[in-house]
Amino acid sequence: MSWVYHRVLFLGTGVESFVEQVEAIAHLNLFLSGLQNWDITEARYVIPSWFREKGDADLEDNIEAFDFASKVNQICNKMRALKLDAERDGQTLGGRSIRQCHFLLPVLSTFAREDPPKLIEALGLIKDNALSQHSVLSRKPPLYSDVAQSSIQSLAFLADYELIFETALGMYDFDISRAVARNSQMDPKVYLPLLKRYASLPQYYCRYEVDIRLKRYESALRNLHRSAFEDESMGSVAAVNLEHQGSVTTTGIGNTFEDCMRLIEEQKQHTLGLQLFQDRGERHQIMLSLSDSLMNEKRPTTALEILFAVRPIDMERANCAARAYRDWRALFSLVSLEERTREASDDLASQKRFMLARDVAEELVYSAEGQFNQRDIMAEGARVLLDYGNDTVGTVDMLTRAEMWSEGQRAGLLHSRNDLARKGVEAAVSYAQTTIGDLEERCETFFTSNTRYAEVLQILKNAIADGEGKPDEFNDNDDNGSLFSAASNASNSSNRSDLSSGSVGSISSVIFVKSTSSFSLAGGADSYRHKSKFNQIGRINKKKKKKNRGRAKPDQEVSKSCKVW
Repeated sequence: MSWVYHRVLFLGTGVESFVEQVEAIAHLNLFLSGLQNWDITEARYVIPSWFREKGDADLEDNIEAFDFASKVNQICNKMRALKLDAERDGQTLGGRSIRQCHFLLPVLSTFAREDPPKLIEALGLIKDNALSQHSVLSRKPPLYSDVAQSSIQSLAFLADYELIFETALGMYDFDISRAVARNSQMDPKVYLPLLKRYASLPQYYCRYEVDIRLKRYESALRNLHRSAFEDESMGSVAAVNLEHQGSVTTTGIGNTFEDCMRLIEEQKQHTLGLQLFQDRGERHQIMLSLSDSLMNEKRPTTALEILFAVRPIDMERANCAARAYRDWRALFSLVSLEERTREASDDLASQKRFMLARDVAEELVYSAEGQFNQRDIMAEGARVLLDYGNDTVGTVDMLTRAEMWSEGQRAGLLHSRNDLARKGVEAAVSYAQTTIGDLEERCETFFTSNTRYAEVLQILKNAIADGEGKPDEFNDNDDNGSLFSAASNASNSSNRSDLSSGSVGSISSVIFVKSTSSFSLAGGADSYRHKSKFNQIGRINKKKKKKNRGRAKPDQEVSKSCKVW
């Protein structure tokens, strides 16, 4: 009796003894419906030690670990095979005779209890059993017999009716679908017209509509393609509302390539479409649709690769993908190919190339704003202007903006433009003069600010010495704002005497020192403020810059119109 509590032995020989000893079908169904994927002998029904037989411990050590995650499926498979063999032989392994379909309901329970449920096999078994038991003298359809109806009701006890009905539809078997709906709570005004329509449609187009309803779009495309291949007539078929992605959409009736393309684009079935359609023109259209879908998904790199594989190349789409991908080498290669194809005049082609180079360079500069490699990107823009636009002036201007003065001078000398070469030198000299002037102004402002700051500290110390202020107000680690406030408060009481003696400790002087750039250098920019233990501005800004470095701006995303890189 070790199999009573031992899972491995139960699957070996215990199932046979269990089925042999339990004769009531209801008890077998109850056992199957209560199965769970965990060991109930460890928690709910603990086996006492005195119940274990001698040698069980040794057996426990020699048997490999049991997978409780698949316990239900293992037991259902074992019991189903045993019961089907018994029905085929007309008796159990123990020799007990059984009638036909004796184990029908327990077998259906094994199908329903598996994970995932095998409802297709269960419905197929019900139909096969109903057809085999049907009498020619009976007025009822096979699936309307008492045995078939009770089987469907038993199956619905373990699975949802709606799921069973959709499974029956997925089998493209509308007889068993009607039998399932008949025993459910479905409204006959809903399912009867639906089943009637399916029965009136051509075979493969009917399957297409069923697949659309069940959101099986890959199978729907296969059946729609097969419908066109079999040349099914759509003349007598009326339009209907089909469900697409949860929404109801009115669609025309047809099995043409255009209808297939509509389904391919809506449900992104381009890969399957390329497998089904071998005509060159149809494949070309599917490839172009795939590139459009990739562009909408912000994947210009893959879209460009797809377009390069299409012959002939769609220049408009390829140019758009190249600009969105910021691949100016591929872009100008396409332009050259387009010029050779159209045989445009040299002047017109040169002018068009010049304008395109200008646009590309400006877009590169626009995309470089805020990037850590801004100078490199602007250098690429200058190269585009020079190589493809033959624009020496624009090249030197771009390099000057990028503060690459020596490179600008070299470009000017290379094309015998001494004026442009001088422009680069003059820009470098001007930048150096401006930098030196800013440095001198900052140094002067630094000393002035420190002098004013020392005067404020002296005012506060004097006020504390005279007993007009509190010592805890003087804190070298405090921010400059609170220090000025304390100095101002401390000087209020001695304002008259300070004012009469011309002291710098007057309220107006303190406020003036606080309100002006006491700790700022020339320019008033926070990044240039004096960094000391009294001033944390520069340090905070430095942290912010590190945090924001490399973060892309929202306007740097790929634009659908491909006007901005």
